[in-house]
Amino acid sequence: MPEPEPPVPPNTDSATPEPISATALSWAALLSHWMDFARSSVGFPKDGEGDRWRSSVAPVIGLQAVTFALSEVDRLSPSEHAAGLDRAEILIRDHAETLSGIWAGVPMPDLMLELLQDARTALQAALRLGIEWCAESEGFEAHDPTRIAEYLTARSFAGDFFAAQPGTILAADAPIAFLTPRSGTSLLSLDDLIPGAANRPSLGRQILRQVDEEGAISADLIVPLFDRDLPKGRPLLIPILQAGRLVYEHDDDATRKWRDAQLAAGSIPLLESARNQDTESKSDRGD
Repeated sequence: MPEPEPPVPPNTDSATPEPISATALSWAALLSHWMDFARSSVGFPKDGEGDRWRSSVAPVIGLQAVTFALSEVDRLSPSEHAAGLDRAEILIRDHAETLSGIWAGVPMPDLMLELLQDARTALQAALRLGIEWCAESEGFEAHDPTRIAEYLTARSFAGDFFAAQPGTILAADAPIAFLTPRSGTSLLSLDDLIPGAANRPSLGRQILRQVDEEGAISADLIVPLFDRDLPKGRPLLIPILQAGRLVYEHDDDATRKWRDAQLAAGSIPLLESARNQDTESKSDRGD
């Protein structure tokens, strides 16, 4: 990935700095990018607009840092999670108020608007932090999740529950179930109901089953569960509960046909991440 262009003062032929993806760079690279922005602020014109840009340096850096931190909120311990999100929400609100005051009476630059939206979107995603269960061994077969759904609804769980389609055969470490809360809902342990799986905090991952030109299963691609723009593939995790309401109906015949079709393929699909696939494709192009 090329180094981001250093930001420059407004009213020149060069563009202002672009917000950078929190997941694409290391923390050191993130700080370097915005330190360049801070250093460049000394060259802003000594007029109203230049003063506004200089005053925006601190909240801009703060917003990007919060967005970056929220992208890794699943690494927090459960005891730190709620406090971390509360702090992030306060910081986003404070930085937004600061920028609104700085740019009062004039249009706020697109850079600031994008950073604000990125931070708010990251916070909403982090609020959906849940529990993911992953297969502990090769050849894991997903079973009817109806019993789990009944267990959750009996305890008034009002969040969302996703599980691998029954009959699906998965590689080790593949996500097989995901439980996420909604406002006012607490998570419940399902360890006894999902044997052969280990749990971890997660923002949710989906599996897209990839098929080659001849129609044979080639790999399972791991992608974020709630992303809207996804590669082609068959989603293997399906909604079982939505806002506590059962949306799944089991079909024994369909499960048997789906299992048999995979067994006929003769091998368990490889497990790949979307990030690794992107890196490999760029390497092939020489980017």
